[in-house]
Amino acid sequence: MPRGVGARRVDTVQQRARFFGYKRSYIGYCRIFLEPEVASAFRRYVQHEEDIRTQLQQLQQNGESLDDLRRVFLLPQGMYATRESIIDVDYVIARFSDGWFYPRAPHDSPNSGESNRESTLAFFNKLELVENEGHEDRTEIQRHRIATGIPLREAYEQLLMGLRFSRLSDAQNFLGVLVIVRNYLRDNPEAACTLYEMSGGLARERTINSDGEIAQLLQGAAPVNPPERRGEIYPGDREMHSDDEITIQVHNLDLRTEAGVIEDVVNIAVWIPPGAAGDVLIQEQGGVPADE
Repeated sequence: MPRGVGARRVDTVQQRARFFGYKRSYIGYCRIFLEPEVASAFRRYVQHEEDIRTQLQQLQQNGESLDDLRRVFLLPQGMYATRESIIDVDYVIARFSDGWFYPRAPHDSPNSGESNRESTLAFFNKLELVENEGHEDRTEIQRHRIATGIPLREAYEQLLMGLRFSRLSDAQNFLGVLVIVRNYLRDNPEAACTLYEMSGGLARERTINSDGEIAQLLQGAAPVNPPERRGEIYPGDREMHSDDEITIQVHNLDLRTEAGVIEDVVNIAVWIPPGAAGDVLIQEQGGVPADE
């Protein structure tokens, strides 16, 4: 198959899979030659299909209706479900910048984020945190506490699953994070993760923009100039992650708004390693209105 992924639509890629056919009796003799990007798309599509099948099996086991199926689907990274013109229910694709996700409006969460703070503190009390290594000239804000080897399942069930974000865009993207972590755990049940308490729990000041969102959560490198010394003392928050494990940063924030300062707001940033990353399609339930 010399063709590439074309318009990057998953349904088109799926249709091309007809070459698999019904050849089980002589499958060992079959050889298929694909562009690397197409081969990757097929592998990711199989994960998407297995995820849907698992959700359907759980519905059946619980005696639930198909109407109860949550429309959250894994997609091969950078691809689209189908042509937008043939979908009558709007959807969003949760994506992550360089592997990072963080809520933009954590202060919009229930009780101004107090419930998130309580959930985070309850999880932190179980950990043994130590100061991370780094340049001796780092400021207090650039010195963090770190815990490694944390069972990812514990972090998923006891920390991430307890967090709530009210702003729609935050909630949708965070749901995408939960789907990716859940499926990563399915394939890697013994996986560990890394957790950072940024600035050792000290309050970091951030500004809220006109949209009511944090303009920039992750602190940059220091120094910035001269260019050849950029990041010599502190490489920046984006570099504060494990090389190959899902990493969770916890930030304690004082948020400056035009009306004043919102203090002690807890926020998270989650880094998904390339091998686990993907896009997640999230769609409202849709259906026919009751009065029709």
